[in-house]
Amino acid sequence: RTVDLDALAFAHGAHTMSNEQTVLPPGTERADGRGYQTVVVPAPAKPPAARDERTVPIAEMPEWTHAAFGGVKALNRVQSRVYDAAFRSPENMLVCAPTGAGKTNVAMMTVLREIGQHYVAGSAVRPGYVMKDNWKIVYVAPMK
Repeated sequence: RTVDLDALAFAHGAHTMSNEQTVLPPGTERADGRGYQTVVVPAPAKPPAARDERTVPIAEMPEWTHAAFGGVKALNRVQSRVYDAAFRSPENMLVCAPTGAGKTNVAMMTVLREIGQHYVAGSAVRPGYVMKDNWKIVYVAPMK
């Protein structure tokens, strides 16, 4: 069977599919260069926190996990929203968020959750330790 691609094409080309007028948000800056234009669009304002939304203090996590967060006092909004899935659940998860939103710390929570499954708490006499012989963690991250 043969498909006639010309019969499927728009009569006016792709022009009927384009937006003839673009409205950019206030604060947008434009700079014309030789053969190009740079447009800087300001980041949108953060939406207000929901009434029941809270950030999770690091202090709520087991004490042995605190060093992984290097002096951070609380998880940010993105991290707090996925805290239960990342730290308290064995289920797979996919996190899509902008650069700087805290995805690395979300990954750290999943790693800590797995370590916690093999952590033996210490006592006043003996420190806690991780049984590390029968499990592995593979962390795959994109190269910049």
